[in-house]
Amino acid sequence: MSKRQPRRPNASLETAKTLAKDLYNFTDVLEMREFKSFFDRNFYIRGQVRTENNGNPNKPQEFVLKIHNSLDSENEEVRDAENQLMRMLRDRGFPCPEIIPTRNGQLMEKIHLPASDGQNADGCVVRLLSFVYGQELDSLDKSDVTPELMYTLGKFIGDASKAMKDFSSSALRRRQHTWDIKNFLHIQEQLASIKDDSICSLVTEVHSSFLHFVAPRLSSFRQGTINGDINGENILVTKRGTPGNPTYEITGFLDFSDIEESLLVLEVMAPMIFFMSLGYETSGYILAGYQSSLPLPGDEFDCLYYLAAARLCQLVVYSACNLENDNAQYMQVTVDKYLGILRKFWSCSKEDIEKIWRDCQQ
Repeated sequence: MSKRQPRRPNASLETAKTLAKDLYNFTDVLEMREFKSFFDRNFYIRGQVRTENNGNPNKPQEFVLKIHNSLDSENEEVRDAENQLMRMLRDRGFPCPEIIPTRNGQLMEKIHLPASDGQNADGCVVRLLSFVYGQELDSLDKSDVTPELMYTLGKFIGDASKAMKDFSSSALRRRQHTWDIKNFLHIQEQLASIKDDSICSLVTEVHSSFLHFVAPRLSSFRQGTINGDINGENILVTKRGTPGNPTYEITGFLDFSDIEESLLVLEVMAPMIFFMSLGYETSGYILAGYQSSLPLPGDEFDCLYYLAAARLCQLVVYSACNLENDNAQYMQVTVDKYLGILRKFWSCSKEDIEKIWRDCQQ
């Protein structure tokens, strides 16, 4: 695994405003704010845009301006594959954002921003996406995160996985992505940067089990193109039904920056981990919905416990290694959340966790 770490773009609201005007013909920016992000910069923009069909600015529209981190910006072929995949999913009815061309008709533009660490300017890929309406799934009240909703989420992920898995791209096959679970095999290289000995000890224990139970079987697992980071922050829902019987419909499927060709089982594992703080049953209902659309082979289910623990370790370690970045507060929140989940999860036996997951499928 490469020890290079992505550098977060050194971009402010004013930077984003300038890019919107220079690259996308915004004549007026009426509202801006920044969304939280691990390594990228994402800006909400509401403004007026001059189009070829309308010499005058049309009514205000809403967009997301995305500035990719230094590492992800190096391979524009991957970003092109991302554009193609999103277009394919939109054509098949999935609620993905539309990619807005620049004033020159390009789907992305590479710019140079001064690096916050004093090094040479970073080349960063910029894209403009249509704003997708809905409420982040993660922002719902706990009482609204029902077994039915989690089952619906799991089935949605299974359906999306079936649509994506055969999408082929040489750029994705070549991609060496930081978050690939195969990189967990080398995670001990990162532990030298961790000051908390208890974290190092726990990760080492999980790593040892992973090497014994999972590593020899990885080559037999199904492979295909995956989103790689489906979670409660990039799935949007809209409230339907009646006041006495509300339901939620998935109306937004966002953020494909982490796409790669990897193990298909990882697609359902990511949201299971994200919602694990609400209980293992919650993750179990996600798995049940997924299995109704794209069943897991026995070997993959048998390794899911260790795969989940490994991904939790990655979240903790990669975040802890970036606590001195300008995104330190978000990184610390991530460390605290997932370290607590990891400790509790690893203290439970594989058999007990799997029983809960199986019971949710009844």
